[in-house]
Amino acid sequence: MRSNFFPKLMVLLSTALLFTVLYVGPLRADDSTTYLRQIAQNTTAILTDVSTLPDYITNMLKYALNMQKTDDSQQLQTLQGYFSSTGSGIVQNANVQLADQPKFNADLLGPDATKDNLPNANDLVFSTMLGQPVFNPDPRNKGNGTPVSPPYNYIKNAAGISLPHTMPRLNWHGTSTDLTRYMNYYNTVMAVESFNGYVLSNQLAELQNGNSLTTAQMNLVTQASDSTNWIAVVASEEIGKVLRQILLFDSQNYVLTTQLLQTQKQLLSAQAMTNALLIAANQSNENIMLAKAQGIKPS
Repeated sequence: MRSNFFPKLMVLLSTALLFTVLYVGPLRADDSTTYLRQIAQNTTAILTDVSTLPDYITNMLKYALNMQKTDDSQQLQTLQGYFSSTGSGIVQNANVQLADQPKFNADLLGPDATKDNLPNANDLVFSTMLGQPVFNPDPRNKGNGTPVSPPYNYIKNAAGISLPHTMPRLNWHGTSTDLTRYMNYYNTVMAVESFNGYVLSNQLAELQNGNSLTTAQMNLVTQASDSTNWIAVVASEEIGKVLRQILLFDSQNYVLTTQLLQTQKQLLSAQAMTNALLIAANQSNENIMLAKAQGIKPS
């Protein structure tokens, strides 16, 4: 490599020297020494730098080859075990949690719950949203009339929408204070129950879509923790392929982070509405305290 490299280099330097002389133009006697000294210094510096190029090229080749080698370090093997165990644990816990639902339902409803005396049992248990109703098929769906939707009924029960609230009437004969208090209470409760229905309807939408989102996320967890088909591959494939796969997972992380942010906003809204409900439910105590402070009989 060096035998062919340096003759070509000398030709290049000679050409550069000729260009420099032509560019500078005719030299005056008093300037010739200065220009020649600068040319000599520049030529020496170029030769010094160029002489190290083979070493740079060799090191770059070593770097490129090392980037494609399998990492068999003990640290990486330890991390592979941790990541694999973490992902497998998440999947196993989800499966065990799902398998335990029938037992929880039996303890919740008791041994007396049957299709005859509790036909709406599917409306009461969360496992209905997981595709595991207590009674399958639902005893209320007998092929006549509109089919009953236990998941929808569960959302109504959990959100409090099924709780009746008497609509306030302006022709009631109570005092204006009592009427206003009940109207405000009614407005607060209805607003909170409406939001509850919206938030919990996400579970209903997921179920109606065949739990596709949950399934896809669990598949990604399984892949990301697979010690053979993912973690070991990341340690052995060319760095370009690994970077592309990591970027794909980063994109998925952005999607999940956005979803998590939306959930946090909903949780904050739910907490604020819970505080509003507590204030509304405490109106009776507030009325008593106000009456005592005024020295009158509570109304």
